[in-house]
Amino acid sequence: MNIRPLEIENGLFLVQRIKLNLTIYPSSLIVTKPIDEWKVKRALIDFLETSLSIPISVPEEDIRIKRLKELKKRKREDPVASGALFIRDLGFLIKKLEKGVEEDDLKRRNC
Repeated sequence: MNIRPLEIENGLFLVQRIKLNLTIYPSSLIVTKPIDEWKVKRALIDFLETSLSIPISVPEEDIRIKRLKELKKRKREDPVASGALFIRDLGFLIKKLEKGVEEDDLKRRNC
């Protein structure tokens, strides 16, 4: 897998990245207080760094959270916030692919 920037004409480069659109729902149906965007960002960063098989490091600037203004007018099934997560360093994909290839080699040898 090639994750290096792709050079196009006039000295410009295309840089690969992943954008995930986020929709945030409350854990309980009744929400009276607005969410704290900073706490949501910190929780998401902590999750990405600790809860996955390969840790993903994402700077806080690459997470955008926008809360809904009027929570009292929100229907119960509606989200409380939305946002986007940009993953610019795709090096974790190479690590995952290399790990998968090594596991496949071990399986073939053991058969």
